[in-house]
Amino acid sequence: MAEKKIEFESERQFHKLYGEKPENLGEVERLLSVRLVARGDSLTMEGSPADLERCGELFSLLLKGREQGFVSGKSDFRRFLEKVSQGKSGELHDLLDNPLILKIRRKSVVPRNLGQRRFLDLILRNDMVFGIGPAGTGKTFLAMIAALHALLEGEVQRIVLARPAGKLSAFCLVTWRKSSCPTCVPFMTPWTRSWARSRQENWWRLGWLRLLPWPTCAGAP
Repeated sequence: MAEKKIEFESERQFHKLYGEKPENLGEVERLLSVRLVARGDSLTMEGSPADLERCGELFSLLLKGREQGFVSGKSDFRRFLEKVSQGKSGELHDLLDNPLILKIRRKSVVPRNLGQRRFLDLILRNDMVFGIGPAGTGKTFLAMIAALHALLEGEVQRIVLARPAGKLSAFCLVTWRKSSCPTCVPFMTPWTRSWARSRQENWWRLGWLRLLPWPTCAGAP
């Protein structure tokens, strides 16, 4: 049985890679057929040379992901581990070797996990994308950031924010520009964080952003 040791920059960096959950290391042992001993800022691995190679590759990929802004949550850690254990680590290399960064003014926006990265990839490659998932996972934020990026790059002429007619009241039409309409806040947050109020009002006057109910979207000029 061979042995290999990985040393990290700090104990904190190491623990963040596996989400500070010992059970995640147990999953690595089970799926990659290795024995792990974590001590301070180092990880000692025991197993066959091939299994040690896979384990080292897993932590290398996790480290590279964190450097690009990914958060090693339980679901992402599991995806990384499954890809490596199934011999599909090439997919992760393709993902991380070509980082996706959208620049909005002086700010850079990067996906925070694999799900967000796939979602943003689909938005940028397709004319129509449906995003379905739990609240707070970044669907609306990333969609709006992608729309603003396309507008600034001249790929589109305007952004149309569509809401079901039943949820779109006169109150919405009056207050959405002030980012105070509860129906529209999720859409407007990326925009209001990036530009001053005067710039926002100018975009409104130019018709670069519009708010319409679903029934009229198809015929929006």
